[in-house]
Parts: sequence; structure tokens; C-alpha cells
Amino acid sequence: MKILEKTIIFAAALLITASAFTACGTVSDKNAAETTTANTLALPEEDKKSTSADSLFTYTIYSSYAEVSGYTGDGETVNIPASIDGMPVMSIGKNAFEFNTAIKEVVLPATITNIANYAFRGCTSLETVNFPNGLVSIGNYAFHNSALASLTFPDTLTVLGKYCFAGTKITTLTMPKLIAKTNDYMFANCESLTAFELPECMTVIPNHMFYGCNSLTEVTVPDFITEIDDYAFSDCDNLTSITIPDTVVTLGEGVFVGSDNATVVTHEGSAAEKYALNYKIKVSAINGGN
Repeated sequence: MKILEKTIIFAAALLITASAFTACGTVSDKNAAETTTANTLALPEEDKKSTSADSLFTYTIYSSYAEVSGYTGDGETVNIPASIDGMPVMSIGKNAFEFNTAIKEVVLPATITNIANYAFRGCTSLETVNFPNGLVSIGNYAFHNSALASLTFPDTLTVLGKYCFAGTKITTLTMPKLIAKTNDYMFANCESLTAFELPECMTVIPNHMFYGCNSLTEVTVPDFITEIDDYAFSDCDNLTSITIPDTVVTLGEGVFVGSDNATVVTHEGSAAEKYALNYKIKVSAINGGN
């Protein structure tokens, strides 16, 4: 079967499985396992068949696709091929580029659907990666402590692993529109982050999501959020104001611990006001709540 035919067939399968996500259900799993093939639907579940290599990459070959499993080059710009040995390259494998401090840019082909756990962790010079349409999953720690300064996500992206972009240099964040699975610490310690936009599919801000984001100063939580989990905005040193709507009915442990300059702006009688008063957090109550 030709590479194009294989890619088209699997793309159709992804569209079918993606229908499970379009109900906009967001999951924050406090005991999340690794983001793997089996639980992301990003790749078919197949056993490894063989390995392959060229002058730059090593690959793992499966029945219908290939995965980049390592990089042996020394260039600052890395162009991932769309195919190897007649197979579409659909995944960047676990630890494939981990702690490579030389690469500055990675160009992904349209065939990529999965970026696995730790794939680019500790790539401290990595500033630019394109995320192609068709990408479904980014795994745990995938870009942790890399130098990424901006993120543009495709609508096909539905899974983000824990710590996936923690410690990066991003300044603004727009989450994917149809995000179906989120995890803890996704953007923790992004010290340059000044603003973020969440999609209506997200109803929960997960544990430690913005922990240590010291450039956040004023935050407005959108009115489709119903829960803010543990330590979500803790240690945000420069956070002075956070507006929380009545729709938020659950706030977890230590949401604002260490964010000592923050004032919670909310309606009288809301869960956020009660939370702030209970934990002796500064609060500015507004009349006219629901």
C-alpha cells in the first residue's frame, strides 16, 4: 500500500475516533499515567516490527507507520521526514531528542499525529516547532524546559500531557479549541506568560496549571469554568487581580498559595468569595451575583 493511501486511511480513522472528543469533555487526571498510544488515540495500537536508520535519524517501524526514535545529527534545524521505508512518519518517540541542546528549530511534516513523552525535554535552545494539522497528542514533559517562545496549536490537538510545556518561554497561550484531555502542571513555571485564552471545552483549570507563572498580573476566569483545581495559580508573584465568575463552584487546595498580592474579584455569596474569606485572601465582592 502506498504511503499516501496509508495516511489517508488512518486520517479517516482519526476522524471517527475524534468524535468521542467533540462533546468537549475535559479531564484533569490527578493520577495520570503516561500519555501513551493506547489512551490518546493518536496512533494505531501495533507491535514494533523493526528498526531503521539513515544519516540523521533512527526509526521504529510498525505495521502501518514509523516513529522517529532518535537523532544523530548535529544541525540546529531539524526537518523530520514524512516517510521512511514506505511508511508515513506519524510519531516523535519517547526521549527522541531529550536534552539535545543544539537544535533550535524542528519542522514537523503533515503526517505527524503524536509527540511522545519527554520527546524534546531539556532542549534548551529549541525556540521554534510547528504543530501540523492532524496532530492529536502531545505527551508528558514533551517540551519541558525547552526554549519555546510561542505556540500555535491545530484544532486537531485534543490531548496535552502533564508538564508538557512547563518551564518554557511562552508569552501568550491559546489552548486548542477541542481539547479533550488535560493534565497537571501543563504550563507551570512559564515565567514569561502574560495572558492565556481557554476554550469552552475546558470546564476545569487543572492542578498547578499556572503555578509559578510570575508574569501573570490580571486574570479573568471565563464563565464556562466550573472548577479550579489545587495550586492552579500558586506562586504567581505578580498576580494582583483574578476575576472569578459564579460558575466556579469548586476551588481546590492552595489555589493562591504564594500569590500574596492577589485580590479575588467575584460576586457576593459566590463560592470564590467564601473560599477567599475562609483562607484570608484579599477579596473584592461585587453586588448582583447569581
